[in-house]
Amino acid sequence: MKSEATKQKFNQLRAEGLSYAKIGDQLNISKGTCSKWEDQLTDEIAELKKDHLQELYEEYGMQKEARIKALGKVLNKIDDAIDDADFSAMTPAQLLDARLKYQKALSNEYVPTTNVSPSVTMGALQSRLLTLANQAENNNLNDQSVR
Repeated sequence: MKSEATKQKFNQLRAEGLSYAKIGDQLNISKGTCSKWEDQLTDEIAELKKDHLQELYEEYGMQKEARIKALGKVLNKIDDAIDDADFSAMTPAQLLDARLKYQKALSNEYVPTTNVSPSVTMGALQSRLLTLANQAENNNLNDQSVR
């Protein structure tokens, strides 16, 4: 008979998604024992899987926050460069294009905090701004462009 500690380790490894073969090799138990324990411990394994996923969700959330901060910092640097630019090395259309790309990346990180949807979506606004940037780059802006 295997120890309770071995069963708990089985639960943990199975919750992490390891196969019976890998678990058997690590714990020195047969695939048949793995199958039997899985049947007996299904609820405990499911609970451990849920806990493991929750940890991943929390980690992802922290990573998302870090990405938002990093994108915001770069966006601020681009804004500063646009403010300070003499435009001799980069055309305004190129700077605007860079600004819009970083703005789009930052808006992709947006998570709505309410159930109210805005009348103009961020995606539609971004799309329109990219169109204007392309027209500016091609010197194709006119009165119709801004409507």
